[in-house]
Amino acid sequence: MKVLFVTSEVTPFSKTGGLAEVSCGLPRALKKLGHEVSIVSPKYRSVKYSNCPIEKIDKAIGVPISWKLNKGQLFGTEIDGIPVYLIANDELFDREGLYGTEYGDYQDNAERFIFFSRAALEMCISSIVMTGTRLLSLFILRHCIKICQSFQKSLAFIPSTIWVIKESSGNMTCP
Repeated sequence: MKVLFVTSEVTPFSKTGGLAEVSCGLPRALKKLGHEVSIVSPKYRSVKYSNCPIEKIDKAIGVPISWKLNKGQLFGTEIDGIPVYLIANDELFDREGLYGTEYGDYQDNAERFIFFSRAALEMCISSIVMTGTRLLSLFILRHCIKICQSFQKSLAFIPSTIWVIKESSGNMTCP
């Protein structure tokens, strides 16, 4: 079975609490059971401190939100053989903290995580794969279980998935 974890944080790239640990530990456990697992998360500023090699994937992601097309860039790495895709948009994610500063939450958190959720969906639809010498993963929306870790992902990713499936040309069916 193919499983895609869509999470706002994952150890060792980003962490504010237990979500990051679960988003790393559960995919490891599923991989040990024989499932094909991948993770997608935002590329925060903290990613550069992870000491993991990060590779830019030669594919930009167009993310339609409201009346404009927002651009994202995909990066890839691995955790214990599990592909990790990091979605970059410096305006939204290259910041001091993941969700805010000591003075409070970022006022545009809703926009940030709608962008991330829709970018993860666009990644699935376009069947983006990691570059390199071997194929690490291929996701097609209808053949993949999506696990949305945290409210930010669930509230935006699931309705977006349903909308895209309904609006598609009939090539996809509802999972």
